[in-house]
Amino acid sequence: MPLQPERREAQRLQALHQYNILDTPAEDFFDDIVLLAALMCSTPIALITLVDSTRQWFKAKIGMQAIQTAREISVCQYALAHPDNVLVISDVTRDARFTDNPLVHDTPYMRFYAGAPLVTAEREVLGTLCIIDSRARTLSRTKQKILQVLARRVVAALDTRSEIASLQILSTTDALTGLHNRRAFNAIFTAKFSSAKCAGEPLSLILCDIDHFKQFNDTLGHPAGDRLLQFVSAALRRCARGTDDVTRLGGDEFAIILPNTGCDVAWQIANRLRQAMLAQFEGELAATISIGVADLQPGMENETTLFSEADRALYEAKRQGRDSVATEC
Repeated sequence: MPLQPERREAQRLQALHQYNILDTPAEDFFDDIVLLAALMCSTPIALITLVDSTRQWFKAKIGMQAIQTAREISVCQYALAHPDNVLVISDVTRDARFTDNPLVHDTPYMRFYAGAPLVTAEREVLGTLCIIDSRARTLSRTKQKILQVLARRVVAALDTRSEIASLQILSTTDALTGLHNRRAFNAIFTAKFSSAKCAGEPLSLILCDIDHFKQFNDTLGHPAGDRLLQFVSAALRRCARGTDDVTRLGGDEFAIILPNTGCDVAWQIANRLRQAMLAQFEGELAATISIGVADLQPGMENETTLFSEADRALYEAKRQGRDSVATEC
């Protein structure tokens, strides 16, 4: 049974948004596509348009100053219902749908329009590769096919772009917990340290690990150990703020980077985390953590020094008997 129009449109918009392409900077490949379309079809304007809920946004454009228009005046929206064909309107002034359209009566003074739908493998139409002219004209079958080929190249490039982004996320994400992994931590920590040092802003680092985790694993088994790591990760997320970066460094070791945060606040967050562990984990998953806190100090040359200070504090917490917070601030 076919989907209702509202559900059909919601599904189409979901597919569009999954590409994370809207409002991204210009990219050479897409710019080259619109240039080819304009040259091959001899039109002054060519666009890659992505039709969102209330607007059409131009990923690439030639001959047009605007970066988007309201969807209600979009000609491309009418191509969404025809995924297999190029929508060709030889003279829009003869089409009642565009009688009051400002794109016809003002810049770019549209007369001719042709749009090849951007169709995904799941048959969702994201928008069009379209060409526009200020004079009425026609478009040969051959050039329509060329436009469709270029439109398919646009979708293929969007797919590749999306796949690369997914691989980048996977390469910086810990599979078990969903937190940043050590690779992501190194990049984020270096950037946050440099930014804080240059701006003269505070920066703190929390390091923690699970007390007697090896014994926990040996006694209850690795599946129970994995569940504990996931529970600890969830607790870290809850205790951290939206601006903080939470990482699983490896094994049972975790880190929280706290930008624009001094040692006092970092200490409070660390203690809140330790208490959350005591309150939340009971029975099989009963566990405690040791936490070290350090902050950026004058004279620290690089992030390695800050990490070493937090690591020293973590070992002090363990020396104190574990289930504690120590600081090198």
